[in-house]
Amino acid sequence: MASSTSRRPQREEEKKSPPIHSFSAGLLEVSIWENQIDTDDGQKTAFAVSFQRSYKDGNNWKKTSALRPTDCLVLAHLLNLAFAWINEKPQEE
Repeated sequence: MASSTSRRPQREEEKKSPPIHSFSAGLLEVSIWENQIDTDDGQKTAFAVSFQRSYKDGNNWKKTSALRPTDCLVLAHLLNLAFAWINEKPQEE
């Protein structure tokens, strides 16, 4: 079963903003990032989605974007959840 997390907005003095939402299943995690971009019509919100798989190297946990064949359908499910979450957000006029 996939899990979902929302994270609090970060303060401006903090260097790196966390993703605004993430979904995970097993060792896979999909993160949703929100960016404000300037357009001819003013500032708009743009979303980006990234994924990573955790793995253990000795005693250390690391992250990679390389997938095993068995990860593909799980990732597809997590990406579907991310797509639905983004599209449920109110659209800007």
